[in-house]
Amino acid sequence: MTSFKNLMIILSCISLVHNLNAQIKIFPGGNILMGATTTPATASKLQLAGNLTIAATNSTITSSAHIRGLNTYSGASNPDYTWYNNDQTGIFHPASNVIGITVGGSEKFRFNSSGQILNSNTSSAASTPDFSWNSDANTGFYRPGSDLLGFVTGGSERMRINSSGQVMIGTTSISAYEKLKVVATNGDYLAARFEVNHTNDWAASVSTTTNKANSFNYLVKYLNDTTRFYVAGSGWIYSAGNYIGSDMNIKEEVHTIDSAMSKINRIRGVTYKLKEEKRNPDAFEGAKEHMGVIAQEIELVAPQAVKTIHNGTKAVSYEMLVGLLIQALKEQHAEITQLKTDVNTCCTKKTGTSTNRTTAQPEDSNIQTSNNETLNSSVNWLAQNKPNPFSKETVIEYSVVDEGKGSILIFDMNGKLLKTIPVKIPGKGNVTISGSDLQPGMYYYTLVVNDVEVDTKKMILTQ
Repeated sequence: MTSFKNLMIILSCISLVHNLNAQIKIFPGGNILMGATTTPATASKLQLAGNLTIAATNSTITSSAHIRGLNTYSGASNPDYTWYNNDQTGIFHPASNVIGITVGGSEKFRFNSSGQILNSNTSSAASTPDFSWNSDANTGFYRPGSDLLGFVTGGSERMRINSSGQVMIGTTSISAYEKLKVVATNGDYLAARFEVNHTNDWAASVSTTTNKANSFNYLVKYLNDTTRFYVAGSGWIYSAGNYIGSDMNIKEEVHTIDSAMSKINRIRGVTYKLKEEKRNPDAFEGAKEHMGVIAQEIELVAPQAVKTIHNGTKAVSYEMLVGLLIQALKEQHAEITQLKTDVNTCCTKKTGTSTNRTTAQPEDSNIQTSNNETLNSSVNWLAQNKPNPFSKETVIEYSVVDEGKGSILIFDMNGKLLKTIPVKIPGKGNVTISGSDLQPGMYYYTLVVNDVEVDTKKMILTQ
């Protein structure tokens, strides 16, 4: 009985194959071929030759298609794989090794064999970025033009990168020599801010490296025209003006510097060249001659103006020395004023004495000095040195009408006697002062006759 049933099934299948013109064929082993009569592909249990449509219902196939297996390339309006009641939204196959994604019959992006995601839009807008988030459709990135990538928040572009790697923030234009451009609007307080929390000392927050000694770093311009400030690659700084906060309202415990001139006298002004092995390329360029002071000497006099930096060397704040120089000049001025007062008092006391013989004489007793000074030949007098200032040598003329002994004394500005030069009296004469005998600076010279000061004048020796 069972054998009879099996025979009937086989006969029915044979009849079915015959009626379908061999469009469904069952092979030994259970392999099935539909739409052709050739042998199925190796290892294929079911092979379909032709298109395949899977429908949710049996009424309208195209409008409810889920899978449409085409035998050719497909487009955005007829995707191969779709969803129920949405047959133009899904996945399609536009070309070899390419898969496209379509929504509403319009391609949105595609994948190729290189793993690239290709957006189909030629360009897009900041208000509708190409890539965004479900809950924030106007925040993401888009393509504003050829070789441009824009980043958007709230429907407005915030940053743009072009094909040269140039970055624009707050602007959409950039010149060829700029790599990063940040533009702040009137409502922005800062264009850029860098905040770094270092764990070690002497770590850099902002660093610039350049291959040119004469280059602009940290360039500041006014209205994009006039250069106001920059740091050259070699380290020197240019500024149109340097002002340091010095308001009384930000200071306390203010005291006048004591003995400023004494401190200044302990400091040397020097010229120097840097040792090759000690040269700090971050501070100086080349081996040319410099002018300045020695930090260790300043530290002994004004330690507030010296700081030891990270490599162990010492640096000087020349700005702090300004206060010391100002006070020293005031002290010197006070000494000069007092000295003038003392000289005037001395000369006043001696007026009318036989030593100075300042009694008025007839006009024909006057004489002319080499400095074109008109002096009375019947009194003791001291002329202004010539030339003044001087660098190599200067000549001091004098005239003494008294018998006895006379000399010219040279003093520094602190009143220290440096030289005593005897002069022959009575009579008119001169002495020559060599610049090599003194250090550059200001000096007093005095004519003394028989231990009485006749006159004191000032002379200046330059470098």
